Amino acid sequence: MTYPSEKKAGRKQLSANALIDSVREGFEKISAHRPTGIKISLTDVLMSAFAIFSLKDPSLLAFDRKRHNENHAHNLRAIFHIENIPCDTAMREILDPVDPETIRPIFGDIFRALQRGKALEQFQFNEGAYLLSLDGTGCFSSHEVYCPSCLEKQFATARSLIHIRCSVLRLFIRNGYTLGFVGCSGFLFLWGGGSGLLALAAGPELRH
Repeated sequence: MTYPSEKKAGRKQLSANALIDSVREGFEKISAHRPTGIKISLTDVLMSAFAIFSLKDPSLLAFDRKRHNENHAHNLRAIFHIENIPCDTAMREILDPVDPETIRPIFGDIFRALQRGKALEQFQFNEGAYLLSLDGTGCFSSHEVYCPSCLEKQFATARSLIHIRCSVLRLFIRNGYTLGFVGCSGFLFLWGGGSGLLALAAGPELRH
């Protein structure tokens, strides 16, 4: 039997504050690649990148403009616990050397929290199985800016090479609810539609 107090505790672990705290704790475990004593910590930069995706800012520049707004800056400090908000240039420079593999475990921590909190049970539809919808999309392309994880597309007519970054969208679907997560190298994004789950993102994809 599950008692009301246990249900309440489970919901508390999946609250926005709890999930954000879990992400920050994960970022704090990542080794800093810069000397100590620097004003803007790596954790603050990673949390700023997390905030950009969570708040759906269209670009680094848009986030940079909003950080000068007193109300927006207050929200970043109060909700995401960012002590020093970096500018867009600082974010690119600091995030570039971060290995995406150091961020992946945080997504696993959040996903396991959803499992423990039984948030995924509502998506089961046949003997405990899940219906998973898949779709792929390109999220970035460039002739000059690329990384080892990019795909390459050769144009025969123009004899030019373009580098493409792709994402795979995965959706759990059940009874009008959706729980989706995007995955590509260095970028993980989790959100819920109709289920009250928090949008979560992490990763240095912003360097492009």
